Amino acid sequence: QFLYFIGWSPMSCPFHKQQEAAPEAAPEAAPAKCPFSHKQDAEADAAKCPAHAKLGDLQEGDEMCSHARKKLERERLAAQAAEGEKRHLPQQDWKTATGDELKSHFTLAYNMVADDVAKRSRANTAKIAGVLVRRLGYTEEDMRVIGDDSWVMQGTGNPHVLADIQPGETVVDFGSGFGMDAFIAASRVGVTGRVTGIDLSIGEVTAAIQRAATRRLRNVDFRLGDMEDVPFADASTDVVISNGGFCLVPDKAKSFREIFRILKPGGRFTISCTTLRKELDPQYDWPSCFVVFMPLAKAHGMLSEIGFTDIVIDDSNARMDLWDEAKKEVGAEDPEALQAAEEREKKATIHSGNPRFDFLKNLDMNEYCARVNIRAVKPAQ
Repeated sequence: QFLYFIGWSPMSCPFHKQQEAAPEAAPEAAPAKCPFSHKQDAEADAAKCPAHAKLGDLQEGDEMCSHARKKLERERLAAQAAEGEKRHLPQQDWKTATGDELKSHFTLAYNMVADDVAKRSRANTAKIAGVLVRRLGYTEEDMRVIGDDSWVMQGTGNPHVLADIQPGETVVDFGSGFGMDAFIAASRVGVTGRVTGIDLSIGEVTAAIQRAATRRLRNVDFRLGDMEDVPFADASTDVVISNGGFCLVPDKAKSFREIFRILKPGGRFTISCTTLRKELDPQYDWPSCFVVFMPLAKAHGMLSEIGFTDIVIDDSNARMDLWDEAKKEVGAEDPEALQAAEEREKKATIHSGNPRFDFLKNLDMNEYCARVNIRAVKPAQ
């Protein structure tokens, strides 16, 4: 078990930092660089970027910058989810799926999770969520920050244990989901710091923005973003954190290189993710998430080759049955809370309820997988 608009305006577009709407400019007055782009083709993208023209009539095949193209794809996936398309694709062989196919699948699935959360109340799930979050090492201070939103926590661990976030720092949360880890980070950086969460799911980004507004937070924002091509400038970030979202990145090395690029010299990252202890048995038709899990044995070498130093891989709280243990603890005292948790479990994971993967119930997940916290530093020079 894994613990896991459309009208555009500068205030609603999750690609943009929230800011006052600027007066309309004539097309010829467009800036020379695409505001979405951090790549060398920024000037070429500027002529195609919808931020310099009309944003309401984008269609597939239109000329546009790469980030706008991704935005259009997110909207298409969100529309599919709204129509109730299934998250399971029985004919798809995930072992041969492309990175884009996998990302589209995960995006659709988590848009559906966001839609389900929007329709449900916290009911009795907050109780078991509190037990689980404490087992992951979140402090009482963290729990006060999370508050009544503990029931929408997602993740596999606790990146804050090793992150050591300080006041005034700039933090990026990869795969920020509903925003709980970003809110904890925001409480630590204070009014002089800044936290930005990125996620592929427009549903979860929207929900996180709404939660931040409810909390009246001014030092945190959320954007659509691909962890393999993040919308931040070089050497602009003190700390990168991730809790669970990094598990589903198809190209881990590419994403680690993006982390290295955006970190300031001396900056660090801490990610909590599920990894593979051994190769997947080819006799089984594994779910999409397993196919993209990072082999634990390759993590240190990959990070070292990219240039990271002071690499720590903490597997002290690695067991995969933490959710089951939390259910036992709560179920013994409150059967209704256990039932509510099991109902949410069916909706909160991307392969639950699919008979194609019933074989997982008969496997010892501790044999195949480990939940770990990984920390590393970008050299100061």
